[in-house]
Amino acid sequence: DLNDNIRLKTEELDSLGSTISQQKERIDANQNLINDLVNEINKLRDPNIKPNARAVEIPGIKDSKGRQIYDFTVWITSSQHTLNKIKRVNYQFGHDTFIIKNRESNDRSNGFLVSYRGWGCLFVVKVIVEYDSNEKEDIYFNMCEEISW
Repeated sequence: DLNDNIRLKTEELDSLGSTISQQKERIDANQNLINDLVNEINKLRDPNIKPNARAVEIPGIKDSKGRQIYDFTVWITSSQHTLNKIKRVNYQFGHDTFIIKNRESNDRSNGFLVSYRGWGCLFVVKVIVEYDSNEKEDIYFNMCEEISW
C-alpha cells in the first residue's frame, strides 16, 4: 500500500514538473511576443526619444518577503532640440503591486526623470510624451531589458 502511494505521488510530481515546464515555455513565448510588439510600436514613434532605466541596490534593505529593495529611475534621452519641444512625460507602471501607477515629470533638465523604490522592474512601461503643441506620443519599453535583468 505504501509503495503504491509512493508510485502515485512520484507520477503526480512528474506530471507537475511537466506542467511547470510547459508554463515556463508559454511565459517565454509570451515575453518574446511582448518584446516583438513593443519593437513594432516603437518603429512608429520619434526615433530620437529613448527611454532609459537604472536600478541601484539599497544594501541591507529587503521587503517583508525577503526580496532585495532597489531605487529605480526612469528617464528619456533625446536631442536638446526634441527635449525643448516636450512639455511633460508621464510614465505608467501598470502592475498590481504599484500603489502609484502613474508618475509624471516636467523637468527637462534631468530628462523628465522619475523614480520609485521597490523590488522589481516591469517588462512594459508606457511612456506618454506630451509636447508643447499638446500632441502626445506613446512609447513602450521593456524596463527589465534596459537594466539587464
